[in-house]
Amino acid sequence: MYGPTNLQQFHTTLVAVPICLLSSAVVFDFFGLITGIAALGAVAHWAVAVGLAGAIVAALVGWMEWVSIPPRSHSKGMAFAHALVNTLVVILYTGSLLSRSADPLQPQIMAIIFSIMAAVAALVGGWVGGEMIEAHGKTNAETVISLDLSISDETTAGGLY
Repeated sequence: MYGPTNLQQFHTTLVAVPICLLSSAVVFDFFGLITGIAALGAVAHWAVAVGLAGAIVAALVGWMEWVSIPPRSHSKGMAFAHALVNTLVVILYTGSLLSRSADPLQPQIMAIIFSIMAAVAALVGGWVGGEMIEAHGKTNAETVISLDLSISDETTAGGLY
């Protein structure tokens, strides 16, 4: 299997894009503040904008997975908590994006504060999501790409083992 085959795996794969983009915005802001390079503010602005679009797509797939979880199960509650925290993340990054709208080259301090708070909340949301995956008995690497590195019977019959 090379790639996602069910909603859980698809959602797990999709979240990588917004996680990378949104967390990189914090890094670009940090280096923009230190170096004074205005272009880093613009890069952070677009990283937040595109990251939010990716987060919405990942959230829609996550919602489709959530409705398929049996009611009153432990996973349903964890998924709800995961969704709640990540909704807060989207709201905070949206606040960051709106705070940047006046001048993307020179983000206001509130834009950076929103991004930092969102990044911390994303760590919590990601941890809850990871706990759900572990509760199902598979990790992200195991569900997304499965490699068979075992020695086949033909090889062992040939005297190599």
